Amino acid sequence: MKSTPKQQIGVLSLSLISINIILDLRNITFASTIGPSAVFFWIVAAFLYFVPISLMVAELATTYPNQGGMGVWIKKAFGDKASFLCSWFFLIANFTYYPSLLITSTVALSYGIKQPQLAENPMSTALFSCT
Repeated sequence: MKSTPKQQIGVLSLSLISINIILDLRNITFASTIGPSAVFFWIVAAFLYFVPISLMVAELATTYPNQGGMGVWIKKAFGDKASFLCSWFFLIANFTYYPSLLITSTVALSYGIKQPQLAENPMSTALFSCT
């Protein structure tokens, strides 16, 4: 039985994932008030933040290929307590981030399809966010 090779995420993919997470719908609406010059700042941010962080994550992932990602890296560098705290804070951050992202996306989508009454109804917003 042949084993399938593991697929790896490259630097470009990691950079695009980071950009997608940080530049979500909420930031695009703010950037539209600035105008086209916001694109320049996004490109500068990509070179100063996203590409270096993607290179670091790619290097750590190839150096320590164990499952666990950030928790394993922190554990090897700083020990069990720091790894637990980092993983716990990451979980709490995601626990608060994703629901707010879903609600924002739902409200933006309701205005995008020209149905603002959906955004004004808390029950429909909650239902659309959960699906």
